[in-house]
Amino acid sequence: MLDPAVPVAWPLRLLTGEPARVLGAVGTLVRYALTTVIPAPGGWPLTTLLVRLAGAFLLGLLLESLVRRGIDAGKLRILRLLVGTGFMGAFTTNSSLAVDVTMLLAVAASGAGIALADLL
Repeated sequence: MLDPAVPVAWPLRLLTGEPARVLGAVGTLVRYALTTVIPAPGGWPLTTLLVRLAGAFLLGLLLESLVRRGIDAGKLRILRLLVGTGFMGAFTTNSSLAVDVTMLLAVAASGAGIALADLL
């Protein structure tokens, strides 16, 4: 829960800026590693589907566990920003979805491209 009475202090931005970028890079690398391990059957971007579903579940789990611990301030806010925005944001990025949909549409698999875009 975000408490509007708790302002976002300048030190919070300093605490989360660079670490969030580092965790974002880690999230990107994990997503890339999965694309090298999980095959794409028939050109279908299975990794994107699995990453987006896992990411949605993990982000929901993170946010629910943080809400149960109290107000979104202090260490809880920092954890949400670092893991939720940094790691999970990069892990489930929309750019990989956009690239996969564009590639499916380009190879005349328009039904698959539309289905993927609609599903995710």
